[in-house]
Amino acid sequence: MKPAILTFDQTPAFSIPVRFFLAAPLFGVMAAVTLIYYGPSALTTRWSAATLALTHLLTLGYLAQIMVGAMIQLLAVLAGSPLPRPHMTASIVYVTLIAGVLLLTSAFFHEGSLLSGLALGLIATGFGSFVAGIVWSLSRSRSRSRHPSVRGMSFATVGLVITVLLGLYLGAAHSGLSSQPTPTGLTDVHAAWGLLGWVMLLVMSVAYQVVPMFQSTPDYPVGMTRWLVPSLFVALLTWSASELCQIAFCGPALGMLHIVSLGSCAAAVAAFAVVTLGLQQRRRRRMSDVTLWSWRVAMASALMAAGLWTVGQVLPSVALDARYPIALGVLMLVGFAMAVVNGMLYKIVPFLVWLHTSAHLKRQGRNPRAAPRMQHVIPPPRMRDQFWMQQIGFMLLLWAVLWPSPWVYPAGVMLAVSSGMLWWNLLSATRLYQKMTR
Repeated sequence: MKPAILTFDQTPAFSIPVRFFLAAPLFGVMAAVTLIYYGPSALTTRWSAATLALTHLLTLGYLAQIMVGAMIQLLAVLAGSPLPRPHMTASIVYVTLIAGVLLLTSAFFHEGSLLSGLALGLIATGFGSFVAGIVWSLSRSRSRSRHPSVRGMSFATVGLVITVLLGLYLGAAHSGLSSQPTPTGLTDVHAAWGLLGWVMLLVMSVAYQVVPMFQSTPDYPVGMTRWLVPSLFVALLTWSASELCQIAFCGPALGMLHIVSLGSCAAAVAAFAVVTLGLQQRRRRRMSDVTLWSWRVAMASALMAAGLWTVGQVLPSVALDARYPIALGVLMLVGFAMAVVNGMLYKIVPFLVWLHTSAHLKRQGRNPRAAPRMQHVIPPPRMRDQFWMQQIGFMLLLWAVLWPSPWVYPAGVMLAVSSGMLWWNLLSATRLYQKMTR
């Protein structure tokens, strides 16, 4: 695969993506505090208010903040087309999403159409502004038809739109704003599009560029970069159509089509994980760092999730266990998504500090080589400590799915500590940039 031509002259201001990165760990702390406060009840059933709040603090709070910030940066550098009016657009998205997530979390515990309606309106405004900016930028990008990462971001954007629309409908029904019933299957479709149609597709798309660039691996196979993202998107769309037909007509799913599409989704996830792990084994520089470890944990978690899902399809008794969907959620949200974005942050933020500091020094007629090197922006020991805290919390949380009491409490504590450490590491990098550019 031919690497994309990176256009650093169009990179947005340092404060635009970094504000999202700094907000994300705070939502991780809130999710961990929620887990500690509600204890075993947060892991007993997927339908409890605590579980719904915890899930959306991680997805809309932690993950969405990082992915929105990263996509704003990548559009400018990778696609060569920054957001229109980046400061204003980013501010609208930032404020409305943060306020919307906080109100939505409260609405799960205090049912009321006014609170829920306000939360849904803010979330719709935030994501609507973001998607409008993405569509505008992609339509002007000269790379969108050539580079697989840019094409993949287009599919991920569609996945985000579907996820948000389904979430708004479910939120309206849950709060009484809609009189229509909400079948369980529709919630499954919403969750699948959020995890696979938005998070997984975006991670795949970004991986084609950042894994070879930051981890010194060979390029992904050309056939995979060309077909994997569209194949997963089509498989997910086919399965969703089958589920919606089952809901609409109250009949069985569309037989073989339903099974094949679900199997294709699992196979695509497993293929991506296996190939990524294989490329990492063939990296040109044998040195390891936190980013490499984070991606390995993420790929192993994705493989375990695919394996657990397969077991659930073969053994219906496993799928009927209340712990089954929670275990899948822990593997995909904490083991896969949180690990991979954590690893990417430790490359993206130091790179942005170096890039913007160098540009600032050059504009002032000073030597740009005085900018701090990437490996000095956040000390590696602090990154390693935070990584291990997160992984211990992840393992304890998996254990707590089987035995919630008492393991849920140390799991929550470790996840809170790791999120706090991540926030401090990112804040230290931001302060270093401010110090160097004063």
